[in-house]
Amino acid sequence: SATESISALVSQEIPVFTSAVTISPSSNVYTGSVLTCSATIEDPDDGNLIPDYTWTVASNTLATGAQYTVSSSDTNVGDTITCTASATDSDGNSVSESAIVLVENTAPTVTTPVMTPTSVYNDTVTTCSATAYDIDESIVSTYSWSLNGIAVGFFASLDLATTSAGYGDTLTCIAQAQDTQGSTVTDSISVSIENRPPDAPGISLTPISPLEQVDDLLCEIGSTSSDADGDNVSYLFSWTVDGASFTESSGTATSSTIYASETQAGEEWVCYITPNDGIVDGSAASASVNIDADWDGQREFGTC
Repeated sequence: SATESISALVSQEIPVFTSAVTISPSSNVYTGSVLTCSATIEDPDDGNLIPDYTWTVASNTLATGAQYTVSSSDTNVGDTITCTASATDSDGNSVSESAIVLVENTAPTVTTPVMTPTSVYNDTVTTCSATAYDIDESIVSTYSWSLNGIAVGFFASLDLATTSAGYGDTLTCIAQAQDTQGSTVTDSISVSIENRPPDAPGISLTPISPLEQVDDLLCEIGSTSSDADGDNVSYLFSWTVDGASFTESSGTATSSTIYASETQAGEEWVCYITPNDGIVDGSAASASVNIDADWDGQREFGTC
């Protein structure tokens, strides 16, 4: 009868959402965020129904259940994640609603760069290394170099011989990480260009067997010092006699002389030549001689 049909329709009311579908957090959602979906569904006949939750991006199902952890293998920055809550009552009546959140970008990170070798000179080939990381995607570090604030390179390695680097200059390596969203982070390391002292020069001290009061002692540079930095080298001459400093010498930029009148038999004279590159002394070269007597035997004079 008509009354029975109406009764049947009334008894099959569909479930309803008594609280809307929500995702928490609803903003500031990043790769690694744990999302929780919640909703309340009631049915006039069955009472509270336990919702089923499905997580999707576009038409791709990511997971089921009330929680989902955002993964870079499932989503990209800018994707919309949808949580759909649904329930079916005992009469087979179904209902569903959805909520969405947006996956936001996480800025990359980069470690403080390391420069090798640790001692850097004006002809060193130096390398900068740092590790870039982005939870959303794979990225790599890029590098730039500056010398006293002026750009001199854009690769991981730099040959300082191709620059104007000199002692005391500041060399800086900047490591940069940038993701596809344009988010950039940098870190840097700076070192000062160091100096290497000149090598000891070759030395010549003549004569080999000088006679007291007869022979001048001549100390000369036999071969000039080499300086790895290419600096101009000057020389300081100094003398000792029997271990005591002697300062009464005469000389030029490349030689020093002790006059014969200053010498006595049995003395040991040592000449030192110390190189200097304008910054630091190098190792000194030295040579020594022993003064011989002018005459070892008895002197006899005849008449003329």
